[in-house]
Amino acid sequence: MRAIKCAKHSISLQIYGLTDPDLIAMLTKKQAEGLHVQIFYDKKASKSLPSHLSAYPVKSGGLMHRKILVIDDSLVLLGTANCTTQSLKMHDNLVLGIWNPELANFLQCSSEELGQFTLNGLPLSAFLLPDFEGKALQALCQRIDGAQKTMQIAMFTLTHPKILEKIITAKQRGVAVSIAIDRNAALGASKKHVEALKTAGVEMHISQGAQLLHHKWALIDEKIFILGSANWTGAAFEKNQDCLLIFDDLTPHHQKKIKKIWKKLRSLTKVIPPV
Repeated sequence: MRAIKCAKHSISLQIYGLTDPDLIAMLTKKQAEGLHVQIFYDKKASKSLPSHLSAYPVKSGGLMHRKILVIDDSLVLLGTANCTTQSLKMHDNLVLGIWNPELANFLQCSSEELGQFTLNGLPLSAFLLPDFEGKALQALCQRIDGAQKTMQIAMFTLTHPKILEKIITAKQRGVAVSIAIDRNAALGASKKHVEALKTAGVEMHISQGAQLLHHKWALIDEKIFILGSANWTGAAFEKNQDCLLIFDDLTPHHQKKIKKIWKKLRSLTKVIPPV
């Protein structure tokens, strides 16, 4: 809300769910003040938007599942949170803020699936899904294949067979793998995949409580950070409009921040010992 309130020139939002009344009111107010406001949303998840708001439903073979907010063509806020009251105030999510005009332009305007950037010396690969050429999936699998010591994964839904295979192979070669996953997904769509991971010796953390564990990120060897709106599913990479960011060579400051988030996340889950 603060970023939108402080916007001076433009607001661009690509979102799956936009239903929070306070947020909708703020967007409406900023448009009335003369700012260039553009909203692209999934019609099934974002009903009853005001007709005077510059909001456009996206038609595609899958979901408009991105969660990307760009302010004044410079500030990017993206991650796993939808613009719903439950997502913003109840569910467990992670949103990252980045000031970078080049990245902002790529996320708003690019027809390419891959953009390469450097943020204060930090290499960043940004992918816009669906991934018709397989670049994002290949990059993700390469990072998992390169894991040497540790891998922490926080994921709402994990069902992609190739990613699952890569994770199990990493565990088999000695990488310490821990995965936090949403309880509803673990008992539903991801159930057989959770069982396969447990059988392979992966430490599983199942969320507790009514809120969703809606995270979609991974930390590899404390150096590589992967975040996006994409669940690790076939639909996310092949059908949905999603995004995936891969940061290589994290600084100690970034490592400390992410490890703190992981520690807090673990405290909210129940450990399921490996088989």
